[in-house]
Amino acid sequence: MTRRQDYRLTDAGAKAIAKQPTPTKVTRHGDGNNLYLIQHPNGSLFWQMTYRYQSDKDLKPKQKTYQIGIYKPAKQSIDSTFKPEVSLK
Repeated sequence: MTRRQDYRLTDAGAKAIAKQPTPTKVTRHGDGNNLYLIQHPNGSLFWQMTYRYQSDKDLKPKQKTYQIGIYKPAKQSIDSTFKPEVSLK
């Protein structure tokens, strides 16, 4: 059995995603460990994390999504002076 490989999102990779043309629908770029960079059609990018939890009353674990923050607002351009609002760190 082969072990699943994690695709770590790097700062250079996030900037490369930001430089791509805007998609026609919402696109998720994941790292394999429940961290996603969400790309919207208006050009904005934001971080999102999914997690599971189970209480004593639940029979099955439930999945929730946590919105971490904005990486790039829609009107900001990617250039040499670009600083993300919420970095990968």
